[in-house]
Amino acid sequence: MAEITNLAQMKTYLLRRLGSPVIQVEIADVQLEQVIEDSVQFFQNWHTGEGNYRDYMGFTIQNGVSAYDMANYDIDSVVDVALSFNDDGINTLFSNTHNLLYNDWVVQRGYPGGPANYGGGAGMELAEYEIATEYLDDIDDMFSRIYSARYHSGKKEMVITPTPTMSGIVLLEVFKRAKAIHLYNNELVKALSLAEAKIQWGQNLRKYAMTLPSGTQINWDGILSEGREDKERLHERIRTEGEPPIFFIE
Repeated sequence: MAEITNLAQMKTYLLRRLGSPVIQVEIADVQLEQVIEDSVQFFQNWHTGEGNYRDYMGFTIQNGVSAYDMANYDIDSVVDVALSFNDDGINTLFSNTHNLLYNDWVVQRGYPGGPANYGGGAGMELAEYEIATEYLDDIDDMFSRIYSARYHSGKKEMVITPTPTMSGIVLLEVFKRAKAIHLYNNELVKALSLAEAKIQWGQNLRKYAMTLPSGTQINWDGILSEGREDKERLHERIRTEGEPPIFFIE
């Protein structure tokens, strides 16, 4: 089969792997859809890098509003939030950056690599520049308003604390789930879906737990056991082959 591009093709792929059309595979269409959905969800939850991945997005916050509906953003979790607006800058009168750097950078033209009017020098040395920027970072960390974000996956809601006191755009660091349609060709997703289908097929065949008049026995137990063994092995692979998990310390 060529590349799988939709759910119908994924179901056809699984049925063929189970033996159709040579043998009758007794799995209802809705059951097949369910095993595919369960397999995709497990992969999305446990395989960081392909099932879920880190991303960044701009988001508008409103003055006095702390809770935001995120149902339309297809995200799995919110890691961090950073302001993309402030009243600081070298040209903002009396700001920290202005007070520290304006005279050297603008008046004296002493920015790093600049000509500098005084003494014919080559401008601020890189060491001085590094010290100045670290100092500004320290001021920002100590005195700026820092927001944190909490994401409730069940309600698809993000809560910003403390409640914003101004409107503007923030930068969100998030984890997103890969879309199911983009995972149908993944080796592990296909293999796990097949294992889940074997389990479902074996459970369906339990109704034939008898010896037929010809003496033939339905080997539902073998199909069920094989599916469970494959599922356990694939779960372990998915957990270990993804990127290492990220831990956060507050």
